[in-house]
Amino acid sequence: LIQKEHRDAYCVAGCSAYDSQSEERGAAAALQMPEPGTPELQERPEVVMEDGSRYRGQWRGDEMHGHGVLLRQDGCRYEGTFFESFAHGHGTFLEANGSKYEGQWLQDRKHGFGRYMHEDGTAYEGEWRLDMKCGRGTERWVDGAWYEGEFVQGNKHGTGVYKTVGGGHYEGQFRGDLMDGEGSYRFPSGRSYVGQWQAGFMAGEGGLSWPDGR
Repeated sequence: LIQKEHRDAYCVAGCSAYDSQSEERGAAAALQMPEPGTPELQERPEVVMEDGSRYRGQWRGDEMHGHGVLLRQDGCRYEGTFFESFAHGHGTFLEANGSKYEGQWLQDRKHGFGRYMHEDGTAYEGEWRLDMKCGRGTERWVDGAWYEGEFVQGNKHGTGVYKTVGGGHYEGQFRGDLMDGEGSYRFPSGRSYVGQWQAGFMAGEGGLSWPDGR
């Protein structure tokens, strides 16, 4: 994402079974306690890369390593920790279009806990794995709608709560970004449905109830 060519990323099974704090501690330890004989960190004047990117910050040998700021030719900017020329640890990435990510990184990929603010105002805060929303998180839209729950491979998947802009409220299971499985939905009118869902629609066994007891 910072320098390397984009690689396909996916969220493997058990995406919540990792310790992002341990990963960040490991990166910090590698920065502070290098192998014996490893060159020390050095501050150098700003360097212009072959592709036109500009970097100022710490180096270890020929690698960006430590804290630094990378300004890419396409207008994107990263400030944070590097490990062997990868964005690794904690940092902030500002895209040319104004979108912004602040949080943990693993070898140029969003990985751990972080917050992403899209240029249109949509925001996600929560867990990431290999550049994808994966684990628990909260997504909010500019119209006031929001979702809080589980994500897999960038999609709402698992259990969660979704509040619509019109005041509807769903709590239950999701699959592939859609209400799917067992769940309950309260309509703005006060009417409620509890039962099965499939691909975003009420389907299967379930029941409706009204505020007046019908």
